Amino acid sequence: MTKLSEYTGIDVATLTSWKLAVGYPFLTTLLQDRKLALGAYDGRVTAIDSGIAGEVDPAAGGNDPTMAAVSGVYTAMWNSYLNEQLKFTSNSEYTDLNTKVFEGWDFTHTDPTGAKQTGPLNTSADLAALMAINVDLRVLSANGFYDFVTPCYRTVLDLQQMPLENADVRKNLTIRFYPSGHMVYLDGDSRTALKKDMAELYDAATHDTEAVSRILTLQQSKG
Repeated sequence: MTKLSEYTGIDVATLTSWKLAVGYPFLTTLLQDRKLALGAYDGRVTAIDSGIAGEVDPAAGGNDPTMAAVSGVYTAMWNSYLNEQLKFTSNSEYTDLNTKVFEGWDFTHTDPTGAKQTGPLNTSADLAALMAINVDLRVLSANGFYDFVTPCYRTVLDLQQMPLENADVRKNLTIRFYPSGHMVYLDGDSRTALKKDMAELYDAATHDTEAVSRILTLQQSKG
């Protein structure tokens, strides 16, 4: 308990009340003495916490300091891209994060065994099944150290535990970490590193002529 307190910066009493489950309340608790909340999508971003919301909710987006900092730019650039480059215009209002969509979304999922999942989904088994079928598939997992929505080491654990027995196929999985939040591309240095890692992935995949041939054959057999 003491070690966890040292790692998180949260006192033992609070961790005990949370039953050691460090969730989104962490974002409004760590800097509570300074009346600041951390961003869920990027923990480096802070904003004044009035205490009204109770906790930062990344699904809603509206009270996440990260989204408050970047959503205006996102919306403006997206509209510019639609209107000026794609020549698409519409009278409909563009909403970058729509809470009503989250509320009405069907999150049920059928896994590779045919079982239906509800609630928080773990789709690592789907990835394992796909990699087992296409043994030449290369996967890059890009993770931001300051991401609290999909914490990087939680992703690593999920990937390590996915049911993929073929050690040679597992070598096709590359995990990278960047000093960024959820949106790796928002950080200049991280964006450069991500581009380099992606270029290396594409080059390796496209220059392996035997693998490309096997993939094309597999695609043709699947119709």
